[in-house]
Parts: sequence; C-alpha cells; structure tokens
Amino acid sequence: MVTESHRRRVAVLVFAFEAALAGCVDGASAQTLPYPLSGPYAAPVPFTQASATPDASAATQDGWLIQPLVTASEVYSDNITLQPSGRERSDFVTTIQPSLIVDRHGPSLDAHIDYSPEALIYANGTSTNTIRNFLDATATGTLIRDLLYFDALGEVSQQSILPLGNQQTNSVTASGNTAETRVFGFGPFLHGRLGRDGSYTLGYRITRSDSSGNVLARNTLNDVYGQTDAATPMENLRWALDYDRAERNYTGLQSTRLSHLTGTLSYVVDPWVTLRAGAGYDSDQYPTFTPQKLAGPIYLAGFSLTPSPTTSLSVDAAHHYYGPTANIEFLHRTLSTVWRLGYSDSRTSSVQLLSAPATNENFALINDFFQSEFPNASARAIATQEFLQQAILPSAQFNDIGFLTNDYFLRKALSASLALVGAQNTVTFSAYRTVQEALANQLIPTTVFTPFQNFRGREFDLSWNHQLGPVTSATLLAQEIHNELITISGETRERVLSASLQRQFGRDLSGILTFRNIHQDSTVTNAFVENELIASVRLLF
Repeated sequence: MVTESHRRRVAVLVFAFEAALAGCVDGASAQTLPYPLSGPYAAPVPFTQASATPDASAATQDGWLIQPLVTASEVYSDNITLQPSGRERSDFVTTIQPSLIVDRHGPSLDAHIDYSPEALIYANGTSTNTIRNFLDATATGTLIRDLLYFDALGEVSQQSILPLGNQQTNSVTASGNTAETRVFGFGPFLHGRLGRDGSYTLGYRITRSDSSGNVLARNTLNDVYGQTDAATPMENLRWALDYDRAERNYTGLQSTRLSHLTGTLSYVVDPWVTLRAGAGYDSDQYPTFTPQKLAGPIYLAGFSLTPSPTTSLSVDAAHHYYGPTANIEFLHRTLSTVWRLGYSDSRTSSVQLLSAPATNENFALINDFFQSEFPNASARAIATQEFLQQAILPSAQFNDIGFLTNDYFLRKALSASLALVGAQNTVTFSAYRTVQEALANQLIPTTVFTPFQNFRGREFDLSWNHQLGPVTSATLLAQEIHNELITISGETRERVLSASLQRQFGRDLSGILTFRNIHQDSTVTNAFVENELIASVRLLF
C-alpha cells in the first residue's frame, strides 16, 4: 500500500510543512508551548482531524497552512426513512460540503481549525433540506512568554441520541436518531518553572455546550485547575499534585460540582520501568437516584513499561467513593503491523466525552505505524492523513459516543485494534466492548430515556484496501454494532457492508464510487434494510 507515488507526494507535503514551520522559529530552536496536563483540552496536532490532506501550495510565507476544498456527492437510497419491508421510500440526495482547514504550528500559537458544513438536498422531499455542521478547532497561544497562555476549543458534530437506533451519524437517511452537539470553550492559564526541572500550571476555563432538540441541556462549565510536577532530593523520584474544581450550571436543571485533589509519587526504576502511587480526595455534588455522600478518599497506583522503542505498556488503577477505576494502554509495532489494546473504567458524562480530544482508530493505527519513518509528530500527521485518503479509509476525527444524556455515568470500555500494511494491501481491524451505568437522573425533557442509560455495546470494524494501480484503489468495509439494554429488555443489531472505488484525476481532483448496505434488527425500533449508491468528487483549491 505504501507506493512510491505515495512516498513522493508525502515528501513534498512534509517539506512544505517544515518550510512553513521554519518561518515561525526565531533562532536555532523554537519555544515549546505548554499544554494543560489535565482537562478536556489537548495540544492541537495539525491535520490529525482534517478531512483532507493539505496541498504543498497551502503553505504561506508566515507559517500558516490554509487549505480550502469542496466535496460534492449524489446519493441514491432505496429506503431513505429506514422503514420496515413494504414501507420503503426511495430518494436522491445531493450533498455539497465545502471545507476550510487552517493550521498554525509555531512558538507563539498552535492552532487547528477544520470547518465543514454539509448541505443536504432531497429530490423527492422525503426529508427537510438541511445543513449539518462539522467543526473541529483547538488552539493554544502565548500571551506573556514563560508566564501567561490561553487555550480554546470548538467542537460541533452529529451524534446518536439513543443506543437503540440507527448509529450511522454520517448517513443522509432521515433516522430521527441524530442530534447536532456543540461545545465551545476558552480559558487563560499560568505556566512556569518550579525549581530546577519542575513546572506548574494554574488555569481557568469556561465551556458552554448544548445540542439541537435540547437533548443535551444548555449548560456552562466553570473550571479551575492546577498541576505541579517536580524532582525530590532522592534520585529518580518525582512528586506531582493535581487539583480540579468544575461547576456546571444547566438551564432548567440542578447544577453539579466535581472536585478532586491528588498527590502522586513516581519512581524511575530504570530507563524502561516507572512506578507510580498516590492518594487524594473527591468532593462532588450532583443528583442521584438515592441520597448518598458524594465524597471520599482516592487511592491510586500504576506503572509504565517501555522495553523497546516499538513496545509500551501503561497501567493505572484507582479507587474512589463510587468504585474502582482503571486505564490500560498497550502498543506494539513491527515493520508491517501495529497492535493496540486499551481499557478504561471511569466516571464521565456526554459533555466530557464530546470535549475530549477527538479520536479515530484508523488514524491512530496508521499514525503509530509511521512513528519510525516520520519522528516529527506534525509531519507524521500529514503522512497519515494522506495514506488514509488514498486507502479510502474513514479518517474523520469526531468522537462518536453513541448516546446523549445530561447525567453522569460509569463507563467501562475495552478496545483492541490491528493494522497490517503491505506494498499493495492494507487491513485494519477494531473491536470494542462498552458497558455504561447511570449515576444520576436529571434527563430532559422527561425521564422517558432513563432505561436507555444502562446498556452494553459491542462493535467490530474490518477494512481491506487494495491498490489497483498508481491512481486507483478499492476498499471493502464491514461493521457490526450490537447494543443491549441492561435494566429492561431491548436490543439492536446493525450490520454495514460497503465497497468503494477511488481514482485520482490529476493532482487536486479525485472521485469515489461507493455502494453501502445497512441491515438492522431490533426489538424496540424498526427492523430495516437500506442500500445506498454514492458518487462523490473532491476538489482541492
């Protein structure tokens, strides 16, 4: 799959990107921007969330990368409203999606903006013509060097409302199980040195979020946080403190507050083994099913192993008043494969998941595969995005959380993924297992969705791309999603099969022809079969 044509194009892109960065650097080296060590924001990595790869001509003299593009599609669906057999209605849907990607990666500002509104026009009036918005924007900048900085976040995406229903949020079908979610945040923070080789961060951020249809109540989050990290007199021993107090005020609902303080000691046994242990305290306030004390001590421990540059394992476990939590991450790379395994067990919410750094398993796998070839993270992101575009593999970086609620819940998630990359073939496989249980109950507009908060989910994704020639490739995708309610009877199983053929027509124009079949069986909603034929063209400017 890694063709010589691909390598040449990536080399041009990387050269242009690095040349742009050079214009941002004053002197021999650039200042590294600090990023908050916790919370929903993370360092923006150029193009990891872009819907298309920037052209070399997008680099300007002052270090900005700007890439406009447009994608136009004609979609035929034989069951546009996802009805059972005998009640199907067909329609043609025209979609037009202009996109603007802006990136800056320099000593005083790291910023990434990808805005892609999509217009949907239904020929036979089976649904209302509409515009769907997609925005992925992050920024961290310097106000006073070595002292005062800011970070910002903007995320707009399409999300499934309930776990029992059509989960294809990128489809043109009128399923009624999709809402547009919006999260915007901004905040200043202080960052500086602490002692000889330590650092501190103290910040405040305000975040506002809501959704269409008021599925997520409009709310404002005020968050005060701080972290310190420093050495001790003992060699190889470091200490750290972490504090966070987040108050969320809802329109028409009770306010909530989450706060914690933890202290951690880490000891470097040798260069590839690190041990961690710590303690702290939680003090929270939010509605619960039964009156209870929402406070208690925290105990935590963990370790990291890095036996080689291509293998790493990190394990962390903690105990809170609401129960145990854990986080496990394993990564192994070979010359032609990438293996990833992850597990998380934590208390969270829909808004927290939507505010977290966006992820895409295909992007993560290929990005890990390119670590040796492209050590620079920004250059590697460009190479990864280019690879996924040529392979017709999904690469959009929006968190698909599967269910929207205003409540806090316990979420256990197990994931395993694999990528095999060859000269002409690329195969990816991912498997997920999720269990979600509600901790609170303040849903609006009514409590009709309460039973849907507790569910188990499984998902399997398999893709195979074959390079037919220098400018032509084909991809087969298979997906199965199975969601099952825990407290009451109800389940939905959704199977998706698709086949795509892509051809490059010159440097800036490409075309894709896709056939997709969706088959859903459900005990609580419509069982249906839907077929789509999609013809798309993408033009870079």
